Amino acid sequence: MILIAGGSLDPNIHAVIQAAKDNNYKYNVLYTDRHMAFWDINNNTLLASTQKLQFYSVFSRPDVFTYDYYSQVRQRNSAYKWHHMIHTYALTQGHRILNPNHVFQETTKIYNLLKAKEFGFDLPETYVAGDMDLNIIDRTAYITKPVDGGAHAFSLDEVDDPFVNGPAFIQEKLETPDMRIFRVGANLFVAFYLHSPSVDYRERQDATVTYIENESVYEEYLQPLIKLSDHLGLEYCAVDLKRKQGTEKEFKFLEINTLPMFSEFDKKSDGKIAKGIVDLLYTGTNDGE
Repeated sequence: MILIAGGSLDPNIHAVIQAAKDNNYKYNVLYTDRHMAFWDINNNTLLASTQKLQFYSVFSRPDVFTYDYYSQVRQRNSAYKWHHMIHTYALTQGHRILNPNHVFQETTKIYNLLKAKEFGFDLPETYVAGDMDLNIIDRTAYITKPVDGGAHAFSLDEVDDPFVNGPAFIQEKLETPDMRIFRVGANLFVAFYLHSPSVDYRERQDATVTYIENESVYEEYLQPLIKLSDHLGLEYCAVDLKRKQGTEKEFKFLEINTLPMFSEFDKKSDGKIAKGIVDLLYTGTNDGE
């Protein structure tokens, strides 16, 4: 039995529900924006209202669709605490979750960038700075983004002070398309191009997604991806790459995502990602349930 937990408006949650249905896997759903759930530690049970939740594996996502989390920090923190509680309960019971060795580790983008280089990815020209004389570079040729995530990338010439909130990445500007490669388990890799006129397609949600059917297009990035994700303890993740300006096939590493959204990509690949997720969660659970 798979517990699928997250926001009722999250399309990623609904994609996993559909994949479980399509593959005849038993599942329960916990919508964290609708039901009060609590962990009775004395009796070692997890309940939704008064009903004991029965499951052997979990797919959980913090609910980032019910609220505007960038302006409502309290609600964002609450969603991540729900996610943390459910994963902690599952771990203490020996239940199956994705990325079990990564649940309580903080994602550090600088560390991941250095490890990506060590394991074979090419990086864009990158500086990490809390202050910097920006007159020594062409600001139109660089982007900036925070070192700890949580905000989009912007062209450096559009930002008055990139260090106003502390240290930031100053990074070589790359060009469309982006390439995203999902890893699900040991052997499933699903890749996409994202074409967008924006520096960061998330800013205007203006990307056109294309499924890459021919693995030879991205096979050179698979071994670095495997080494990096294995090192970080990630069996489910996605790496984002972006093309170097003036080239056709040279892609540079941007970041690795430890709990990537996938629903729109899943549609383009005929459900390969969601099916891979439920297959991974189903394998090795008690009684095959």
